[in-house]
Amino acid sequence: MIENNQVQITEKDVEEFKAYVEKFIKDAQAVRESKNQKTQEEPITLSSGTKLKRHIYLNGSILNYPYINLDYKDSNKGWINLYFNVKQESDLPTLFVSSSKIKNPEEFNNPLPEGFNIVGKYKIYGYEDPNPVGSLINYQGLLEAMIKLSEKEASINSNTDTKEKQENMNYKNEYTQRLFDEKNIIFHGAPGTGKTFLAYQIASDLISGGQTDKYEELDEDQKKQIDFVQFHPSYDYTDFVEGLRPSNSENGIGFELKAGTFKSFVERSKDKIFIINENGQTIEDIWNEFIESIELKGQAVQIEKFSFKTNSKGNITYTVSDRSKGSLTLDNVKYYIENNKWGEHNYHYTYKTPIFEKYIKPKIKNVTFKPNNKPICFHH
Repeated sequence: MIENNQVQITEKDVEEFKAYVEKFIKDAQAVRESKNQKTQEEPITLSSGTKLKRHIYLNGSILNYPYINLDYKDSNKGWINLYFNVKQESDLPTLFVSSSKIKNPEEFNNPLPEGFNIVGKYKIYGYEDPNPVGSLINYQGLLEAMIKLSEKEASINSNTDTKEKQENMNYKNEYTQRLFDEKNIIFHGAPGTGKTFLAYQIASDLISGGQTDKYEELDEDQKKQIDFVQFHPSYDYTDFVEGLRPSNSENGIGFELKAGTFKSFVERSKDKIFIINENGQTIEDIWNEFIESIELKGQAVQIEKFSFKTNSKGNITYTVSDRSKGSLTLDNVKYYIENNKWGEHNYHYTYKTPIFEKYIKPKIKNVTFKPNNKPICFHH
């Protein structure tokens, strides 16, 4: 498995993609020279199920910029194309990847502020280019660029759908739609006049999608989408954003950089949904199955030179060499899958890794990420 940030593809994917692109270039050049040679437009399928299909013609006409398309079931959602510049009349590289939905040039590593007309009415506003002009083709980089842009487009589509849905909702509180539109509202008044109570009503109304404005009627997952902080004279940057806190690790007692209230909430709001196999199971599903299996044993489980068990919070606990307690949580596992280490400083990796390798990793096949587009509310 090849991993680069969030993109995960197999070596077989890269080899098949390379062969497909090489034949595509050869056929596109031949068509351009002969003017009438017909070619097959057969797609290939990656290990994740994603299809790629090449296009040398459009409505019977030969394209100036033939392309390989990352296939969408719904063509209205947009497209990701790998273009081949047959004419080579511009300064663009021979192969480049671009998108239809992403119109902010800053989203690309090669921005085109004015837009660049590729096929008919369609313009691109930037492109991803892992291949400097005249260099060898970086096939893995091109495939990764296509997948990265598809993730960005999926986020744009999902955010658009969420915005349209929320704009059509009938909220219970008159201030909820205003908060959604303006993002921030400040209430002022003397203590005890209901500012906090009103804030909770608005947050509950927004999170529930207009179903209720009563916080106590939200389920546990919905309540996690709301957070509250009260400022006072001793509340400082280290409490609100981040700061050093005492910690006890394998290396002894020291200090660790810990996220404050606001940073923790921001990180939680950006959590991704991890889809880990072809059945659509999430990492939460696998984790819950794992915890239940350990709970059913009713005793500590021995692994290598230590043992572990579950606690009342649904986490794994173990004792490290200095007799202090350590824990393995679902958040730890998510971070490890995405970053290949256990937190910023990789604490307790000699304990967490064996558990992960034996009980969780075998159930993980292909990892894909979907953005978490749930609404969130932070008030003070």
